[in-house]
Amino acid sequence: MSLPISSVALSQNEESSDAIHRTANFKPSIWGDRSINNIPEDRCLGVTYHFETDIREALERIYASSGAIHDDNDLYNRNLWWWKDLDFETKLPFARDGIVEGFFWVVAVYFGPQYSLARKILTKVFAMTSIIDDIYDAYGTLEEIVIFTEAIRRWNIGSMNTLPKYMQICYKALLDVFEEIEQELAKQGRSYLVSHAKEAMKILVRAYFDEAKSFHAKHIPTLEEYMRVGLVNSGYPMLTIMSFLGMGEIVTEETLVWAFSDPKIITASSVISRLSDDIKSHKFEQDRSGHAALAVECYMKKYGVSEEVAYDEPRRQVSDAWKDINENCMRPTAVPMAILMRVLNLS
Repeated sequence: MSLPISSVALSQNEESSDAIHRTANFKPSIWGDRSINNIPEDRCLGVTYHFETDIREALERIYASSGAIHDDNDLYNRNLWWWKDLDFETKLPFARDGIVEGFFWVVAVYFGPQYSLARKILTKVFAMTSIIDDIYDAYGTLEEIVIFTEAIRRWNIGSMNTLPKYMQICYKALLDVFEEIEQELAKQGRSYLVSHAKEAMKILVRAYFDEAKSFHAKHIPTLEEYMRVGLVNSGYPMLTIMSFLGMGEIVTEETLVWAFSDPKIITASSVISRLSDDIKSHKFEQDRSGHAALAVECYMKKYGVSEEVAYDEPRRQVSDAWKDINENCMRPTAVPMAILMRVLNLS
């Protein structure tokens, strides 16, 4: 369904003159433009608040495997310079700079040298998704995100003319990334997969919009409403599909159709991501001005319990989700184990 934009289209070069943008005090990147060889060991321990152990174990496997180290150093540096050339730090200062953390996180998803293209794709999509998330969650006005959501739905460079300048920068970078992915896969005769990837991104952006719309309406959803949107805007369904693209012939169109069918293992992965993130970020979100309700608040509203008690239910659901993932990995049927491993490692 398209969104009406005729009444809200903004000037090509200006944001709405009376726009009031929220901000979030995201910590700046500690990495700068240093190469992977120069990162101090003590800094590696704090790459991201969520994946320290996974990242360290994955890096150890990479450095122990012959041939992978040079490939990943080169890939890291290419992605870093792509990111620096975009200059989002200057052009979109409200957004997080997570390219290095994202690269290490992607390494934990697949660490074999044969997955170089897959890592390149997922790192760039991860970085762009982080920027888009911050537009919806921390900066964009309701007027702006309406037209941005419509522009994503249309997926056409001509839609840039409806966007404020800061959104044009993000929008063009996103389309460029997917164009590059399509060109890479075309070399393998597999560019037809990209249409599925675009659809996954559109679904994610629509979920971002639904959450932002609830925030602007000052609506605290029921726990069921929250989870219906939250599992999608965790980003994991989209990132799972993106993680398949560069894996080669083992991934077919049927693989992506399976991924879009909400299989139990991808739902479980999304539950783990959504609720673990909510638990860990709840205090931070409460402290910043203007944030959408998280699972903890939805549970407190539904059952009238204390904050501490409200943490118990998300933790229980995360534990159950891990059981679902273990069960699916022990008895794989619909897709090869190599596909399921991407879901497991994303989790």
